[in-house]
Amino acid sequence: MGSVDAAIAVPVPAAEEKAVEEKAVVFRSKLPDIEIDSSMALHTYCFGKMGEVAERACLVDGLTGASYTYAEVESLSRRAASGLRAMGVGKGDVVMSLLRNCPEFAFTFLGAARLGAATTTANPFYTPHEVHRQAEAAGARLIVTEACAVEKVREFAAERGIPVVTVDGRFDGCVEFAELIAAEELEADADIHPDDVVALPYSSGTTGLPKGVMLTHRSLITSVAQQVDGENPNLYFRKDDVVLCLLPLFHIYSLNSVLLAGLRAGSTIVIMRKFDLGALVDLVRRYVITIAPFVPPIVVEIAKSPRVTAGDLASIRMVMSGAAPMGKELQDAFMAKIPNAVLGQGYGMTEAGPVLAMCLAFAKEPYPVKSGSCGTVVRNAELKIVDPDTGAALGRNQPGEICIRGEQIMKGAPHTAPAVDLSSHFFAVAAVGCIALVFAKYGHLSFEFEASLSHAISATSQPSCGHATPLTPSWRLRRPRRTATWANVVLVRACTATRGPAWLGYRLVTWTKFPVGPSTLAAKNPFGPCG
Repeated sequence: MGSVDAAIAVPVPAAEEKAVEEKAVVFRSKLPDIEIDSSMALHTYCFGKMGEVAERACLVDGLTGASYTYAEVESLSRRAASGLRAMGVGKGDVVMSLLRNCPEFAFTFLGAARLGAATTTANPFYTPHEVHRQAEAAGARLIVTEACAVEKVREFAAERGIPVVTVDGRFDGCVEFAELIAAEELEADADIHPDDVVALPYSSGTTGLPKGVMLTHRSLITSVAQQVDGENPNLYFRKDDVVLCLLPLFHIYSLNSVLLAGLRAGSTIVIMRKFDLGALVDLVRRYVITIAPFVPPIVVEIAKSPRVTAGDLASIRMVMSGAAPMGKELQDAFMAKIPNAVLGQGYGMTEAGPVLAMCLAFAKEPYPVKSGSCGTVVRNAELKIVDPDTGAALGRNQPGEICIRGEQIMKGAPHTAPAVDLSSHFFAVAAVGCIALVFAKYGHLSFEFEASLSHAISATSQPSCGHATPLTPSWRLRRPRRTATWANVVLVRACTATRGPAWLGYRLVTWTKFPVGPSTLAAKNPFGPCG
């Protein structure tokens, strides 16, 4: 949701740091912490239930019908690792995945992880300039892409000696993915440290160019475990669940909470390349989908479509929504179409690993939740709210700056390593991005957490559209326009006790209030017109 320009260490005397910690009102999950073994490699963790699910369907390509068992996915990831190594990829290198959702995305990501390499994910519909900029900034050693994006990278890669692998056909100067995985299985994984970077997503740099976010094996294991592990998982995926993977895997929400969480739980993951309402209904019926991760624009389409009836989606038992807020009115309209499902929201940012909070209605032993809430802070993490001007910790029911602490937090940004250990000091991090929320009534901004950060907002004042999703249907107002507020989100502080992971916080600045109209928003809203 944001991006990091630089990290600036701000050491604080131990006595002052201790005083800050003692005064802080720290919020934790209603669920107890669990033991998380983050010392292993991410792929080892994800295949932890292999003995139970080896012959179960793991990945299903919704377009072609191709199905891969867990044993086959594990084997193909080893073959991909061997093929990548033969093409020069090794520990510490970066592979660019310029792909829509497809099984090859998973094989590439897991194969690179086995080598100790990182994967930087990019949208294949970026402009050539955007792709080139990210590939250069990330230091991509190899690019895996598809037919729709080959021409964007072929000349660029040839000039720099970067191999290009294509998943859906043969192109001059490129290697077919089938050749890559024709190699013998990798016999032994690289020697991987928990703090080695495994994912390098580029977060939305709406206050500047997108920046890389270094997520380690430890970061992602911790984040996935916070969701799906333990006797009472916050996100209860079962081995007999069928999870719809519609949201783009090049975004951290889908990569983390759909692919990696689904693998860890031993569920079947049905992959859909792009959103089409008719195709979605067909896949739900054909594969008896039980878990549906969505975003508000998709929820709007389902809620408003006369083609979708309650019977069409009757198998779905859980609907996760994230990436943008969703108000009570929309939730109620949507639930009329999926009456058997539990609907809830989560909240996160790429730099935080990414999940900060999640609805407890998803738990194995669920808690009641308020409509419109994004839930409580995840387990094995701490959250506090501070005054954005003074830095003083705030109590319940007070809006302010959100700070999070936990091992899921990013390692940092490439080429901006801090001068001190971030786990031991306060530090400030520069611009993280821009968030735009449009309200139907109030001209102010707030986040809502169950029993944490909350604000008395009536149903009529719920957000009408989301954030960090430029130029999508979520930016189209569904209510009378009155006022709008948009603000830059700036990561400003991280603080810890003497030991332990860093706090990661951000604040809302640069407030602007103005009457809403198409011409006004086109001029002032960096995401484009809302009308």
